Amino acid sequence: MRKFWISSLIVVAIMVLFTGCLPPSQADIERAIRETQSAQKTLFPSPTKTAKPTAQICNIELDMKKEWKTIFCDTFENNKNQWWIGNDLDMGLSTSISNGKYIIDYSSKNATGYKSGFYTALNFADAQDYIITITGEIKSNYKNCNWGIIVRGDYLNGYEFSIDNQGNYFLTYVGPTANDFIGNLKYGSHSAIRWDRPNTITAIIEGKNLSFFVNDEPIITYESDNAMNKEISWSVWAAEGVSAIYELDDLLIREK
Repeated sequence: MRKFWISSLIVVAIMVLFTGCLPPSQADIERAIRETQSAQKTLFPSPTKTAKPTAQICNIELDMKKEWKTIFCDTFENNKNQWWIGNDLDMGLSTSISNGKYIIDYSSKNATGYKSGFYTALNFADAQDYIITITGEIKSNYKNCNWGIIVRGDYLNGYEFSIDNQGNYFLTYVGPTANDFIGNLKYGSHSAIRWDRPNTITAIIEGKNLSFFVNDEPIITYESDNAMNKEISWSVWAAEGVSAIYELDDLLIREK
């Protein structure tokens, strides 16, 4: 109602201006048009423009595959992705987030004559073709412990690339196999893997092609049996009787 009433006043004003003894001059017409346009801008201002949603902001630096889309980013400043935090006394395990890191603290005793150990893998994302990078560190006086990632499957049927705190890497098929041991596909040592310091694992997964890097240095490539499984996990392992603290940080996934 208010909009119609004010518009009517504008029309009346123009009619009064144009009705009289003499025809309106060109200057009068132009002035009336300007006044009308000014009134309309005041009464009906342009709508405020709302900023469009921006891409996910991620402060993790990764020079490879910058053109791919970031779908997962966590610097562990908080627990925004709802990682498990707590204690498992039976496993001798506790987890927490502190100082920008996800911390897995494992301490066990020899209960079976060193025939078992601790192994956990957590599926946290799915993607078809992608690049993943994660930084981790093992703090332990023991040798028999490692950490890594599982791609194209989970802990029952995937491909795990892991490293230990002694400069060694392991590529393992964790599904049913006669060669059921860590590194059953390939293992070795590499100068790029730092002893007793943080290391960054990066993997590029495209179709059946799996490429793994440590600290930006290429380590190994492998062709998987399938190109369709989207599951992605991180994993940690320690032999029985080993005590170790795993610190994970700067987890990033970009999808093609």
